Amino acid sequence: MKSFVNPKCIAVLRKYKIQIICISMGFILFFIAKNFANTSDPFINNNFVKREGYSAYNKSYEVYVDGLLDREVLLKLPVSHRSYSDEEIDEVFEKCMQILETAILGKNPSLQEVSQDLNLPNKIKEYGISVEWISETPDLIDAMGTVNNENLKEAKDATLKVFLTDRKREAQYLINVRVIPRTYTKEELSIKKFMSKLEDIDKENISKEGYTLPDSFEGKKLSYRQEESKDIHIIWIMGIVIAILLYVKDMMALKDKKEYKAREMLLDYPEIVSKLMVFIGAGLSVRSAWERIVIDYENLAGGKRFAYEEMSISLAKLKTGVHESRVYKDFGRNCAIKQYMKLASLLDQNRKSGVNNLRQILSVEMASAWEERINIARRQGEEASTKLLLPLLMLLIVVLIIIMLPAMMAFK
Repeated sequence: MKSFVNPKCIAVLRKYKIQIICISMGFILFFIAKNFANTSDPFINNNFVKREGYSAYNKSYEVYVDGLLDREVLLKLPVSHRSYSDEEIDEVFEKCMQILETAILGKNPSLQEVSQDLNLPNKIKEYGISVEWISETPDLIDAMGTVNNENLKEAKDATLKVFLTDRKREAQYLINVRVIPRTYTKEELSIKKFMSKLEDIDKENISKEGYTLPDSFEGKKLSYRQEESKDIHIIWIMGIVIAILLYVKDMMALKDKKEYKAREMLLDYPEIVSKLMVFIGAGLSVRSAWERIVIDYENLAGGKRFAYEEMSISLAKLKTGVHESRVYKDFGRNCAIKQYMKLASLLDQNRKSGVNNLRQILSVEMASAWEERINIARRQGEEASTKLLLPLLMLLIVVLIIIMLPAMMAFK
């Protein structure tokens, strides 16, 4: 089926794909922001200015006014928060008190059976009313709602003053509370008695260097130990984490080294095949051609190359008398790349049975190897551009946020 897409267009798209993605992301984020701005609740509708709720703060909005002068004028429009009328405020305060009588209970069943701390809020968000608390009996309940009934023998009455305000007007109310003695479980009572004894021992030895803990209590033998610091456990945890991270680092480094070795050997493969073809075509044997390639490599001042190092090792084996067939097989196995394994098999087959057209076979192999090398170089270029894509996108998003955030906040 014939493609209707121009190959030149495809080539351009591939070449500038990062730029195209960045531009596309910019337009996508722009339309999202524009849609958000258009769907947000406008504060002006048919010349009616919408006021914020009772609990909001005074605000000002920038508005363009047309017709006031011979041009549009940008003015700051003041919009105060909504406030209750004199008729509404008393009813609102009463509703707030009804809410508070239930909200402050906490875990207590009622205000006439208070044995645990009260929950005293400082604001009723539903009505935008601020709440302030003062206790007239701080020895029983303080202004934070803490109940002091540990040593209470019988129920006692307490009073809390409540001040409600909407920023302009204030109302005062009283909440009567009955604090009852705290009930203890058997375990809590035993701990309470033991702690009381320790406090007595501490007071008796206040002038001494320290005091000795009792060996027994109520017929029970006691032993003591200090709680281990939880912070020290982080030491062995960090040891395990670091060991795992080092292992992962070594595995990643090994993987990267293998990939780098394979990539370098694939890049050198067409050059090695080309040299073999030239030397064999000049009349040298495979072994002599192999030796000549290694000598030329060793005479170069460049760094080490994995494929040539393997060839140098193979030549050393040949010189020590290792059978040529085994040397070629070991070379292919050590390289562990199918192209080199194919080359080793071809050279071994030539040694055993003789291949009349070895030069032609190497020529075909060389052409295939050069094509593969071009593909590898192209993939490396694409990988490099892909790696740059993420930081470029992050930078684009940061720039767009910097540009769009003030506008979005203004719409809010």
